Amino acid sequence: VNRIPRIVASNHAMVVGQAFSLPVVLATPGQALPTRPEGIALVDDDRNILTSVSIALEAEGFKVRTYNDGADALKGLAAQPADLVVLDIKMPRMDGLEVLKHIRSHDKLKKLPVVILSSSREESDLARSWDLGVNANVVKPVDVDQFFRAVKLLGTFWAVINEAPVED
Repeated sequence: VNRIPRIVASNHAMVVGQAFSLPVVLATPGQALPTRPEGIALVDDDRNILTSVSIALEAEGFKVRTYNDGADALKGLAAQPADLVVLDIKMPRMDGLEVLKHIRSHDKLKKLPVVILSSSREESDLARSWDLGVNANVVKPVDVDQFFRAVKLLGTFWAVINEAPVED
């Protein structure tokens, strides 16, 4: 039985809380998790977040591509789609909600799972992200250990467990 951080809904956001037991063995100790070929696209203007989250996900066996703004992410995703897009909301040039809007309107990208991972708890950001078709909103925990558990859980769920539709 794996110990996985519990994610609960709170005012339309997902917040990491205490752990609960999940009777699913995704990988044995030392074994990499199975991933899909395209990996995870991580979009955040904070270089420290990009670096630390990438290291944490890569240590779990995920392929990660990073982008430090929304415009670069859209160019990269158009050239090589991902299995999961993890977006910050507050970014210069093009914010995460604008990126989400473009993804949902792009024929090649519109079915990609998109998770907002942001410190924003603004109700307007949360409501707009749901209106634009986000798959989940996760509020960045302040505690570093909770943050990394949340990121690994997101990667595991969306890039391994979730069944994506088959492309035509």
